[in-house]
Amino acid sequence: MDKPTIRLGVIGMGRTNMASTMALLTRVPDLRYRITAICARRAEPLRECAEVLGVPFWTTDYRELVTRGDVDVVAVFSPDHLHAEHCAAALEAGKHVVC
Repeated sequence: MDKPTIRLGVIGMGRTNMASTMALLTRVPDLRYRITAICARRAEPLRECAEVLGVPFWTTDYRELVTRGDVDVVAVFSPDHLHAEHCAAALEAGKHVVC
């Protein structure tokens, strides 16, 4: 039986985090995922990141990401002091969270 594809939203996906985030996500064996939304504070590097990865939606407001219907799991890679706020918002929106 084929594994379902996980629709992943990533918070904290600026240009500086892109390489490390992708390296971490590719370490999980047999994981089927598709990044459907990304979020970071600065719009221009985020837009570039979305283009490079082929991500259809990007935003600078994490609240927009966590409420999307095409996001099953939210991966939080934001700075440590923002983890609680971002994780709580995702959980309240009914999403699974990886932090």
